[in-house]
Amino acid sequence: MVGRDDFLQKDYELKARYLTDHFSRMWTRFNFFLTIESTLVGLSFHKDYSSYVPALCCLGWFLALVWFHFGRTDNFLADHYRTQIGIAFNRLTELKSLEKWREENQEPPELLFVGDVPENIKVRQRVLSGRWSRLSATELAAFLPLVYLAIWILRLLSLCFSFPKWICQ
Repeated sequence: MVGRDDFLQKDYELKARYLTDHFSRMWTRFNFFLTIESTLVGLSFHKDYSSYVPALCCLGWFLALVWFHFGRTDNFLADHYRTQIGIAFNRLTELKSLEKWREENQEPPELLFVGDVPENIKVRQRVLSGRWSRLSATELAAFLPLVYLAIWILRLLSLCFSFPKWICQ
């Protein structure tokens, strides 16, 4: 029979693996859409494809909306899975660690799971190493499609109003 310790350990490991697998799927989708969108933007500025620009804009716009949906959902799920890992980690450490520390009448150390950055711990940020809480790496999966959506809208407007001429050719 599986004990409570083993169950919580397995639960934590499964959730951590699922988050890792989710990141893999998420970045595969991100790279797929980034490649397609970048190619379409490049084609829309190529003179040999100038007659197809309205169709490329419509296709790019549609794909940007689909990409945004996937990116938004992926970001939500990443946050959700991180929360689930935190809950599983807390249950596991409460059960395993606290019992040992209580037996020895000692205060347990603060334990953190991977990716947890509590407010009281300050990590030094530099130019090439840092974190911007308003736009995390996982949020790029939802932010970048909005940038491409704006590009497609501006590209289509440039055709409608024929300005500037170098963009249309």
